[in-house]
Amino acid sequence: MLTIRNRSLATLAAAALCTALAWPAMAQTNVLGNTAQTQAQQDKDQKYQQARAERHAKRMAEFKKALQITPSQEAAWMEFEKQMQARKGHHAQNRAAISQMSTPERLDFMRKHRTERMARADARDQAVKTLYAALSPEQQKTMDTQWQKAMHKHHHGGRHMHKMGHQDM
Repeated sequence: MLTIRNRSLATLAAAALCTALAWPAMAQTNVLGNTAQTQAQQDKDQKYQQARAERHAKRMAEFKKALQITPSQEAAWMEFEKQMQARKGHHAQNRAAISQMSTPERLDFMRKHRTERMARADARDQAVKTLYAALSPEQQKTMDTQWQKAMHKHHHGGRHMHKMGHQDM
């Protein structure tokens, strides 16, 4: 009779063997098909980025109109809008780079990426606070309402902050 430890080791060994046997089949690529797929993926990514940028611009314009930004608030608005812009093209570059990395390199890359993402989030937070401070009490109420709606949408299955154009998180 197998003990729990032996049974676990046997299961682990079977899983490792299945993975080892399946690895060559998963690793095979068709060079011509891969090139066509890469081009198709690049085209798809480009169309997605363009549609995303258009949605972002539309939502930011709607938000600016709702806030009734004055000329004296324009500098704070411009910084806010700049910080809310999504990065362009980083996904395809990351996919290509990551596929060539060893596991320790991949972990270091992911840590660096996390740190950069947190720095961008901090910059966005500061831009939001700066804009908020520049708004009148009535404008602040409008922003609070819009922001709350966006966060509610995020926490109930929507995409984070998309209602306001925030697309990088």
